[in-house]
Order: sequence, then structure tokens, then C-alpha cells
Amino acid sequence: MRPLIIIATPNISWLHPEVDYPHSAEAIAEEARLCRENGATILHTHAEGKWKETVTAVRAKSDILVQCGMSSLPIPERMDVLQTESRYDLRHPEPP
Repeated sequence: MRPLIIIATPNISWLHPEVDYPHSAEAIAEEARLCRENGATILHTHAEGKWKETVTAVRAKSDILVQCGMSSLPIPERMDVLQTESRYDLRHPEPP
């Protein structure tokens, strides 16, 4: 079988704004856990602006990789998540 990476994106949908999505850090973490259990490798989250709380909560519930969707934020506003070490160190098999 060819490798497959599934990216889960439980965020607001501009095409379907009526679809509910998780808003709190705990709800995002629970959704991440469910996504991982169902085959997702990466969670893309906007974290509702609660970066540290969300990354910490997700890591407590799952080993899913966290991709923080911050492309529209200025660099200084991204520092919170970078200081939380939101990305895994690929030199080590276990998350920090």
C-alpha cells in the first residue's frame, strides 16, 4: 500500500458556515483525539486564537502532529505558539 497522510482540519468552513466545529482548547483536543483514532496524522488548527492552551490540550490527548494555521497572523503574534514548542523535534521519535 502506498503511504497516505491524512490532515484533519476541524475549523470554520467558509463554504459551509452552518457546520459546527470545536471552539475551546478542550473540544479541539477531543476532536484531535478522534481524528487520530480514525487515521489522521496531522491536525491543522486555528486554535481560536488560544494557541498555548490548544497545543497543550491536544498533546495531552493524542500523539497527532499539530500544524498551527497562522499564515494570516503577523510574526510577533506567532511567538506564543513557537515558544510552546508546537512542532515536534524530528530528531526524536517522541514529542517533547
